[in-house]
Amino acid sequence: MTEAPATEAAPQLAQPIASEAPAEDAVTEDAPKPRRRRTRAHNDPREKRKQAQQDTYSE
Repeated sequence: MTEAPATEAAPQLAQPIASEAPAEDAVTEDAPKPRRRRTRAHNDPREKRKQAQQDTYSE
């Protein structure tokens, strides 16, 4: 008797978790501000200059 409900609860819990993981990835990829992504190291002078330009452009 204990096995039946436990088995039913497992797939139900697994489904929302599985749906959340890809959903979060999709949100990160389709973020409204893609310029937040850091392709270069944050200590790279080119990155700093690029960041400064974007900050100025945003303001």
